[in-house]
Amino acid sequence: MYQNKPLLVAEPAAVVEAESNEPFNLQLELKDLSFRDILFDYRNDVSPMKAHLDLNELSGKVKSIDLAKLDVQLEEVKLHNTKAEISLGKSEQTQIVKEEINKEVVAQVNNPWKISIDNIDFENNDLRFDDDNKPTLSSGMDYGHMDIKGFTLRAKDMIFTPTRYEGNITSGSFKEKSGFDLREFKTTFAYSDSGAYLHNLYVKTDRSLIKDRVDVSYPSLEGVTKDMGKLWMSASLSNSAISVRDILLFAPQLQANLKGNEQSVLQVNGKDKYGLGAMVKQEGDGIYATLSDSLMLDYNKWSVELVLFGNGRIPYPAKTRF
Repeated sequence: MYQNKPLLVAEPAAVVEAESNEPFNLQLELKDLSFRDILFDYRNDVSPMKAHLDLNELSGKVKSIDLAKLDVQLEEVKLHNTKAEISLGKSEQTQIVKEEINKEVVAQVNNPWKISIDNIDFENNDLRFDDDNKPTLSSGMDYGHMDIKGFTLRAKDMIFTPTRYEGNITSGSFKEKSGFDLREFKTTFAYSDSGAYLHNLYVKTDRSLIKDRVDVSYPSLEGVTKDMGKLWMSASLSNSAISVRDILLFAPQLQANLKGNEQSVLQVNGKDKYGLGAMVKQEGDGIYATLSDSLMLDYNKWSVELVLFGNGRIPYPAKTRF
């Protein structure tokens, strides 16, 4: 499919909002869906964009779809052995496309959508995304140029609404071109506009192991964006090991600070209710936490001081400056 006109044209946010509020007076009577062996290629030379899909298997079982109530209930969604690529060329039109998509997302958030999926089964999928409007990073996870191989995800009891996501991920794994190798991921999770949690957490890479629980709470997303002092985070990490190499994949700006320690591993152990907590508040140009001394992470003007409750121990000096 080749298109020679703009993919999207700029519209005022109020227009996008009004269009998104128009009701769908439609109910779909669908049961079993199955798509196999589909090749799709899309190109747009005006809004320079390319997309390619090599679909091996996409199937699902539908419980109900009520578009008038914006309620979608699925018994199962399966995606196997599929390759998908999206590339955004460098141009003003590409920026317009991204801005219009953002407007549509904001507009849809204001609608009471609810999507429920009893079981998700994704296996051995390859995903690639390139945004040529962003420079390519020489190291670390590059969110503007991602290449994921073997993406596998199994989950159940998933619920998505504009203000809350929750579910149970029973297994997940993938490799990314940066070198990140996620070998196993399990958790029961929830995210809302007032907090988030990862319970029964198990994350295993080729170098790190993180398990147990992480909780984050805040009065509102807008409030915590303006004042980090309203953020509370606590964690219980049991027999966990975090590789510095994995840290550098997500924070490559710390390379100079951690030079010579790339092979190090941070050991963290806090059992049961003896978790690792951090209270953060904003002071001047930076962020600081006025909790007692266990571990200090200090990068430029950003500081977070962590405290261990109970008999948990971190085998590092009381204060460590990066």
